[in-house]
Amino acid sequence: MPTKATASTSSLPDHSLNRFRAREFAAAGQAASGTVRLADWPRAAESVVDPAAEIAYRVEGGADASGRPRLLFALSGSVEVICQRCLHPMQWQLGGQTAVLLAANQRQLEAWDSEVEEAEVVLADQPLNLNELLEDEFLLGLPFAPMCDDPGCARRAGSEAQGADEIRIDTLPEDSSPFGALRGKLGSKQSN
Repeated sequence: MPTKATASTSSLPDHSLNRFRAREFAAAGQAASGTVRLADWPRAAESVVDPAAEIAYRVEGGADASGRPRLLFALSGSVEVICQRCLHPMQWQLGGQTAVLLAANQRQLEAWDSEVEEAEVVLADQPLNLNELLEDEFLLGLPFAPMCDDPGCARRAGSEAQGADEIRIDTLPEDSSPFGALRGKLGSKQSN
């Protein structure tokens, strides 16, 4: 597997990115970090310009202020995404931290989910797939419709859209709509 991981203890070796006991990991206060190639994540690979790019991750186990087991996810690095205004590649900087509470059962999951707004809650009654959790965090960290900061991009996109509207209006025949055809039929009936 191309994903590289290092852990503060031996309980999370490289191959454990597929499955790990998250509640035990959190209770022991363990941490794991490494890098991952975006091409290893099918959904993420479709969201970026260069799937061969690598990003770094860090996962820390522990508990929240109320003593609930939690993981802290941090992704770092830079990826290229497509600006939805100019359709050119742009850099997107990853950052921030996400807290995920680890519920032992469905009842606990529902209770914590309604109580806590500053963290996500997942059911961790069985080993979790760390690779999937990291990919989910990556996708949630991407903008829905990325737009570059270049002011020229916004002006170009606005002028292109205005020009397209003018072309559409100028090139449409008057009776190209169903109402135009109906208007023509009504006009011919009234003249009879």
